[in-house]
Amino acid sequence: MLVAGHSLGGILALITAANPRARNRLAAIDVSGVPLRYPDAMQQALSARVLPDGEAHYPPNAPDHSRHLFFGPDGTFDAGALAFGEALARPVPGAELPDAAHAPRDLPAVMRRIALPVRLTFAGNEANSIVTPDVAAAARADLAGSPRAEVRFEPDTGHNISLHHAASSFHRGMLDWFDATIEGE
Repeated sequence: MLVAGHSLGGILALITAANPRARNRLAAIDVSGVPLRYPDAMQQALSARVLPDGEAHYPPNAPDHSRHLFFGPDGTFDAGALAFGEALARPVPGAELPDAAHAPRDLPAVMRRIALPVRLTFAGNEANSIVTPDVAAAARADLAGSPRAEVRFEPDTGHNISLHHAASSFHRGMLDWFDATIEGE
Protein backbone atom coordinates (compact mmCIF):
# COMPACT_ATOMS: atom_id res chain seq x y z
CA MET A 1 0.00 0.00 0.00
CA LEU A 2 1.15 3.51 -0.81
CA VAL A 3 0.05 6.37 1.44
CA ALA A 4 0.08 10.11 0.77
CA GLY A 5 -0.74 12.54 3.55
CA HIS A 6 -0.79 16.31 3.90
CA SER A 7 -0.54 18.38 7.10
CA LEU A 8 -2.45 16.50 9.82
CA GLY A 9 -2.74 13.60 7.36
CA GLY A 10 1.03 13.72 6.92
CA ILE A 11 1.54 13.53 10.66
CA LEU A 12 -0.74 10.49 10.80
CA ALA A 13 1.05 8.88 7.84
CA LEU A 14 4.41 9.26 9.60
CA ILE A 15 3.02 7.83 12.84
CA THR A 16 1.53 4.90 10.91
CA ALA A 17 4.78 4.25 9.03
CA ALA A 18 6.70 4.15 12.30
CA ASN A 19 4.53 1.33 13.62
CA PRO A 20 6.44 -1.96 13.15
CA ARG A 21 3.25 -3.72 12.03
CA ALA A 22 2.86 -1.20 9.20
CA ARG A 23 6.08 -2.37 7.56
CA ASN A 24 4.26 -5.45 6.28
CA ARG A 25 1.40 -3.40 4.84
CA LEU A 26 2.96 -0.17 3.62
CA ALA A 27 5.37 0.06 0.69
CA ALA A 28 6.07 3.82 0.95
CA ILE A 29 4.64 7.13 2.15
CA ASP A 30 4.66 10.62 0.70
CA VAL A 31 3.97 13.48 3.10
CA SER A 32 3.83 17.24 2.83
CA GLY A 33 2.87 20.15 5.06
CA VAL A 34 4.28 18.40 8.13
CA PRO A 35 5.34 20.84 10.87
CA LEU A 36 8.76 20.01 12.26
CA ARG A 37 9.44 23.43 13.77
CA TYR A 38 6.98 26.22 14.55
CA PRO A 39 7.61 29.91 15.00
CA ASP A 40 7.26 30.67 18.72
CA ALA A 41 3.96 32.53 18.25
CA MET A 42 2.41 29.60 16.34
CA GLN A 43 3.60 27.06 18.92
CA GLN A 44 2.17 29.18 21.74
CA ALA A 45 -1.15 29.65 19.92
CA LEU A 46 -1.52 25.92 19.22
CA SER A 47 -0.52 24.94 22.74
CA ALA A 48 -2.95 27.46 24.26
CA ARG A 49 -6.01 26.22 22.35
CA VAL A 50 -8.43 24.44 24.61
CA LEU A 51 -11.45 22.56 23.36
CA PRO A 52 -14.60 24.10 24.87
CA ASP A 53 -16.52 21.82 27.22
CA GLY A 54 -18.94 19.61 25.36
CA GLU A 55 -17.34 20.27 21.97
CA ALA A 56 -15.70 17.57 19.85
CA HIS A 57 -14.18 19.91 17.25
CA TYR A 58 -12.28 23.17 17.04
CA PRO A 59 -13.85 25.69 14.64
CA PRO A 60 -12.10 26.20 11.29
CA ASN A 61 -9.85 29.22 10.87
CA ALA A 62 -11.32 32.49 9.65
CA PRO A 63 -10.79 33.05 5.88
CA ASP A 64 -8.22 35.84 6.33
CA HIS A 65 -6.25 33.67 8.77
CA SER A 66 -6.39 30.74 6.34
CA ARG A 67 -5.21 32.95 3.49
CA HIS A 68 -2.11 33.89 5.46
CA LEU A 69 -1.32 30.39 6.74
CA PHE A 70 -2.20 28.15 3.81
CA PHE A 71 -1.39 30.08 0.64
CA GLY A 72 1.82 31.45 -0.74
CA PRO A 73 2.42 34.70 -2.57
CA ASP A 74 -0.14 36.04 -5.01
CA GLY A 75 0.44 34.63 -8.46
CA THR A 76 1.32 31.14 -7.19
CA PHE A 77 -2.35 30.09 -7.17
CA ASP A 78 -5.61 31.05 -8.87
CA ALA A 79 -7.89 33.39 -6.96
CA GLY A 80 -10.56 30.68 -7.12
CA ALA A 81 -8.34 28.47 -4.98
CA LEU A 82 -9.07 30.71 -1.98
CA ALA A 83 -12.81 30.15 -2.36
CA PHE A 84 -12.20 26.44 -2.93
CA GLY A 85 -10.02 26.32 0.20
CA GLU A 86 -12.75 28.04 2.20
CA ALA A 87 -15.33 25.56 0.91
CA LEU A 88 -13.10 22.68 2.04
CA ALA A 89 -12.52 24.11 5.54
CA ARG A 90 -13.99 21.94 8.26
CA PRO A 91 -13.84 21.94 12.02
CA VAL A 92 -10.71 20.22 13.34
CA PRO A 93 -11.40 17.10 15.45
CA GLY A 94 -10.41 17.70 19.04
CA ALA A 95 -8.04 14.72 19.08
CA GLU A 96 -6.06 15.97 16.06
CA LEU A 97 -5.02 19.45 17.15
CA PRO A 98 -2.77 18.14 19.95
CA ASP A 99 -0.99 15.99 17.31
CA ALA A 100 -0.26 19.17 15.37
CA ALA A 101 0.74 21.13 18.48
CA HIS A 102 3.15 18.41 19.61
CA ALA A 103 4.47 17.47 16.14
CA PRO A 104 7.81 19.32 16.46
CA ARG A 105 8.42 17.59 19.79
CA ASP A 106 7.20 14.10 18.79
CA LEU A 107 7.93 13.63 15.08
CA PRO A 108 11.75 13.42 15.18
CA ALA A 109 11.55 10.25 17.30
CA VAL A 110 8.71 8.93 15.15
CA MET A 111 10.73 9.51 11.97
CA ARG A 112 13.74 7.70 13.43
CA ARG A 113 11.59 4.54 13.71
CA ILE A 114 10.52 4.53 10.05
CA ALA A 115 12.08 1.74 7.99
CA LEU A 116 10.25 2.20 4.69
CA PRO A 117 10.66 4.75 1.87
CA VAL A 118 9.55 8.30 2.68
CA ARG A 119 9.23 11.38 0.50
CA LEU A 120 8.81 14.53 2.62
CA THR A 121 7.99 17.80 0.87
CA PHE A 122 8.06 21.28 2.35
CA ALA A 123 6.25 24.13 0.61
CA GLY A 124 8.65 26.78 -0.62
CA ASN A 125 6.55 29.52 1.02
CA GLU A 126 5.29 27.66 4.09
CA ALA A 127 3.74 30.00 6.67
CA ASN A 128 2.50 27.41 9.19
CA SER A 129 5.92 26.23 10.23
CA ILE A 130 9.59 26.99 9.82
CA VAL A 131 11.07 25.32 6.75
CA THR A 132 14.75 26.00 6.25
CA PRO A 133 17.71 23.99 4.99
CA ASP A 134 18.54 23.24 8.66
CA VAL A 135 15.05 21.80 9.26
CA ALA A 136 15.38 19.72 6.08
CA ALA A 137 18.82 18.47 7.16
CA ALA A 138 17.44 17.43 10.56
CA ALA A 139 14.56 15.62 8.81
CA ARG A 140 17.04 13.76 6.56
CA ALA A 141 19.01 12.72 9.64
CA ASP A 142 15.84 11.58 11.41
CA LEU A 143 14.89 9.50 8.35
CA ALA A 144 18.28 7.75 8.20
CA GLY A 145 16.58 4.39 8.85
CA SER A 146 14.49 4.73 5.71
CA PRO A 147 15.90 2.74 2.78
CA ARG A 148 14.90 5.60 0.48
CA ALA A 149 14.24 9.00 2.01
CA GLU A 150 13.81 12.15 -0.01
CA VAL A 151 13.38 15.51 1.72
CA ARG A 152 12.61 18.30 -0.70
CA PHE A 153 11.12 21.76 -1.20
CA GLU A 154 8.32 22.51 -3.68
CA PRO A 155 9.00 26.04 -4.96
CA ASP A 156 6.26 28.60 -5.54
CA THR A 157 3.79 26.98 -3.16
CA GLY A 158 2.30 27.64 0.23
CA HIS A 159 1.12 25.10 2.78
CA ASN A 160 -1.78 23.93 0.58
CA ILE A 161 0.51 22.71 -2.21
CA SER A 162 -2.38 21.01 -4.02
CA LEU A 163 -4.14 24.35 -4.57
CA HIS A 164 -1.20 26.04 -6.30
CA HIS A 165 -0.14 26.28 -9.94
CA ALA A 166 2.64 23.81 -9.15
CA ALA A 167 0.14 21.17 -7.96
CA SER A 168 0.13 19.06 -11.10
CA SER A 169 3.93 18.96 -11.20
CA PHE A 170 4.03 18.12 -7.49
CA HIS A 171 1.52 15.28 -7.89
CA ARG A 172 3.26 13.90 -10.99
CA GLY A 173 6.51 13.93 -9.00
CA MET A 174 4.81 12.06 -6.17
CA LEU A 175 3.50 9.39 -8.53
CA ASP A 176 6.86 9.10 -10.29
CA TRP A 177 8.58 8.71 -6.91
CA PHE A 178 6.10 6.00 -5.88
CA ASP A 179 6.67 4.21 -9.21
CA ALA A 180 10.45 4.38 -8.87
CA THR A 181 10.24 3.19 -5.27
CA ILE A 182 8.08 0.18 -6.17
CA GLU A 183 10.24 -0.70 -9.19
CA GLY A 184 13.36 -0.50 -7.03
CA GLU A 185 12.14 -3.14 -4.58
